[in-house]
Amino acid sequence: MKLAQWQDKAQFVNTNARIAISRLNSPQNTFMSQTPTFVTYYHINTEASSRDKGLQNVELLSGDNSGNRFNEIKDVPLYGIGMLELNTDEDEEGIEANVDGNFILPPHIFHPFPDDYFVINHLNRDMIFRVTAVNFDTPNANGFFRCDFELWAGGNDNIIAVQHATIGHYHCVFDNIGTAKKAVIRDDNLVTLQKIHQLQLSLRETYLDKFYDKAYNALMFMRFGIDSYLYDPMLNIFCNKEKVFELDDFGVADCYLFYEERRSFNPIEYDNSIYDRLTHQDLDDLEQIGAYYGTEMPLADVSIFDYNKDRRVKYLLCTSRQEGPFGEVQQEYIPQNFLTALSLRNSADLISDPYELFVFRYMTGYAADLQNHIEDIMNRRMKYDLHTYIFIPMIMYCLKQCYNSIICDTSVVDESLLDDYTIKKGGKI
Repeated sequence: MKLAQWQDKAQFVNTNARIAISRLNSPQNTFMSQTPTFVTYYHINTEASSRDKGLQNVELLSGDNSGNRFNEIKDVPLYGIGMLELNTDEDEEGIEANVDGNFILPPHIFHPFPDDYFVINHLNRDMIFRVTAVNFDTPNANGFFRCDFELWAGGNDNIIAVQHATIGHYHCVFDNIGTAKKAVIRDDNLVTLQKIHQLQLSLRETYLDKFYDKAYNALMFMRFGIDSYLYDPMLNIFCNKEKVFELDDFGVADCYLFYEERRSFNPIEYDNSIYDRLTHQDLDDLEQIGAYYGTEMPLADVSIFDYNKDRRVKYLLCTSRQEGPFGEVQQEYIPQNFLTALSLRNSADLISDPYELFVFRYMTGYAADLQNHIEDIMNRRMKYDLHTYIFIPMIMYCLKQCYNSIICDTSVVDESLLDDYTIKKGGKI
């Protein structure tokens, strides 16, 4: 028998203390401890711009006569700017001032360029600045950028000109800086991430309310009418192994489900489960999947169910055979039409079931398409039945992979945020 429990307070404190110490030792900590100035940054899109590298006329760097195109990135944190001390004169054309300075951009956000722009709201007025020089502050891979800037005279007219030359819209997610997650995310992807996360929260809350048994810290299914609980070892293994119910709103791995092995357990049983096939997107030899199930009284070396004299609980044992060892008919665990659809790579018979269709799309290689079907899951009422007990954890896994593919896949970098040298290094900023 393998026992697990909620993470204790000491482990929680120690885990977060180590995170805090690593942050203190970070080379960026010197400037990251300061209060940043959040700006709207206009970053040159190198792919879309037809820019003359020798151009020196500032008036032609943006607007109708310029070949420059920009990505707008909101909420970019710049360090070292502090309070701008401006001695300004205002005339009919706007603010006139000679202001320059420098700022620090943390690493792993994007590669800034000369002739980028950023806008700061100063004294209830938007002011636009031009980046005049960019330098690495340190020679190592974690080096940050130190950039010089100057106020760009002209005020709102220049802001409008840059906005008209903007073709991409992004947000900088401050909490992602310095992590494995992308710091700069396209606006449409940010909306998708929010939808996924809201669906994850909703599914987790409803599912655990229905199927989580606090007494045993396990996911169990009650069969009404016969006063019997099914404990599915494969399902509980899957949820623990893949951290299905651990989401970004929890800083550490906060919950481990109870798991109990019967004496005759063979690890190959999990290899032939739908859960292992899901994580590997493996559609070979589907006839070996445990598509049927029988039940068995708890027979672990030391069973917590037996210890509590709880005769209502039975193991759910999956098998690939519809006929049991004594000729009894086994019950369906995975619908046969779902397995047939996987085998044929044809979802025509799954249209009426959004749960099965969602998992089908992931297993057959259409994970990128999942974000277009989030509302199908949102609009489905979660029933209390064995089908829901089995499929919701698989949907949670698919949603997690979809979420991570957007926010964590730094191997796929928007090349318009990089320079030529960085692109040649494979997108490593």
